[in-house]
Amino acid sequence: MKRKIFALLIAVALILSLLASCGQSKDTDSSFLEASSGTDVSAVSAEEKPQYPAEIELSDAEWTELNIFFSNFAEQHFDSYSSKTGDDELAAFALFFNYYNNGTLFTHESGTIKGTDGDFNYNCYVPSKEITSTIQRFFGRSYIPQAFGWRGSGSVNVLLKNEKFYFVIGDGESLTDFAQVTNFADNGDKTFTAEITLYRDNSIGGGNLVNKEVYAPAQNWSQAIKDRCEKSSTTATAIVAKQKYNGKEVYRLLELK
Repeated sequence: MKRKIFALLIAVALILSLLASCGQSKDTDSSFLEASSGTDVSAVSAEEKPQYPAEIELSDAEWTELNIFFSNFAEQHFDSYSSKTGDDELAAFALFFNYYNNGTLFTHESGTIKGTDGDFNYNCYVPSKEITSTIQRFFGRSYIPQAFGWRGSGSVNVLLKNEKFYFVIGDGESLTDFAQVTNFADNGDKTFTAEITLYRDNSIGGGNLVNKEVYAPAQNWSQAIKDRCEKSSTTATAIVAKQKYNGKEVYRLLELK
């Protein structure tokens, strides 16, 4: 009888010993890894997590693409944007963007049409769908065409009729300002932050655009470009995201200040 009790006690002790060793296996594995490699496991997992915003290395072609994108705003002195920016400002931007970059979309023809406040004189018009498309391209926003005024004019300068925008265009001003992106970072939420410096091309004549060579990264400029381009004290910060537009991946503006 005593032998049976003694054997039973030994069996219970062995079971308890096995259970205790299983409970320590995870700690033992971790301790063994740290001891054998000399590495803090918790530190490794923390270091593997990317830190945002993270600066992105870009090719010259990618820097040029960004410089062109932001120069579209710089040349019009379009210096602030948020989700609260009104449709009139976006429409004015889109109209002038197309006028200077896609001139064949416009018909130069003088005439008079009936507006809500009487006769409306014009010397140029463009299909309203082009303005809608440009707003989608640069801001990712839908737009319902309507008559609007130039920024700060306080009156209707562009009339909508028969799916066309009618307006009076002058001789045009020189578009001398352009942008250089100095830093581009991934925010970790599918958006990117761009730090921008504005420049001015002092060689531009009336109604002309800047030479496309200035869109290349500034460190690649020839001496001739350096001599004629003046760095402004004006800087800006923008947030952008990527979107699909006409089958291509392009940037759209989310914020500019």
